[in-house]
Amino acid sequence: MATLAQLTRRAFLTAWQRIGQPRAAVAPPVTEWTLPTGFAYDPTVDAVRDAAGNTLLNWGDYYAAEYLYIVPDLEDADARRLAAAGLTPTGMLEIFVLPQDADLVRRAHAVEIGGYWYDVEEVSGPAGVAADSGWARVRLRRRS
Repeated sequence: MATLAQLTRRAFLTAWQRIGQPRAAVAPPVTEWTLPTGFAYDPTVDAVRDAAGNTLLNWGDYYAAEYLYIVPDLEDADARRLAAAGLTPTGMLEIFVLPQDADLVRRAHAVEIGGYWYDVEEVSGPAGVAADSGWARVRLRRRS
């Protein structure tokens, strides 16, 4: 007999397959990046700089992203309509991830989906359900 966690995972993977198997790249926290000596991440410009202050544009060269399966919130079209009406912020995106990926996303420096980078605004699990048996909802804000 399948557990609730197993049934939830199966439902997630079925939904994931039916919508084209989308994935997200998760950049780990800056503290986990491998930067060469004399280089540091500068959060004021969201870039890696050398000791002379020169900005290196591709900070993605300094970490290994982890990829995870995502299921976009199917009500996202509703969110876009609300944003167009000025009722919610533009650039927001909600996705679902498997519960075991929630901590990875929560700690992320940034998340890349479809060529766009997002900051993690919130990660929440389903209310009233064991942490390992529901999808985690993630709210993202697109970086400018």
